[in-house]
Amino acid sequence: MGTLGRAIYAVGCWIRETGQAIDRLGCRLQGNYLFQEQLSRHRTLMNIFDKVPNVHKDAFVAPSASVIGDVQVGQRSSIWYGCVLRGDVNSIHIGSGTNIQDNSLVHVAKSNLSGKVLPTIIGDNVTVGK
Repeated sequence: MGTLGRAIYAVGCWIRETGQAIDRLGCRLQGNYLFQEQLSRHRTLMNIFDKVPNVHKDAFVAPSASVIGDVQVGQRSSIWYGCVLRGDVNSIHIGSGTNIQDNSLVHVAKSNLSGKVLPTIIGDNVTVGK
């Protein structure tokens, strides 16, 4: 994503934050008649600029899991409750039939000690966690 794309992304964030601030102000002005609905702002799939998660249609991702950035999840794979897959600095590839158990964290470094860029690759039919 180029400089213009990042600028547009930043403006979009500012507009959303302004809308949220106006909502909070309106709630305060209602006084005793205030009804504030508690909504979860959790997003299961979250892109980072142009890095978008790619989850196969036959895969399961739990509602409380977080799949962030450049992550590919294969067919019949499952990402269970509380899991975090962070593909922010490099890519993560989860093979088919793989099971990422509850509260697991999969992250990747930008490069190894010798400076070589290597993604995290979890193969087919693998279980990660207990």
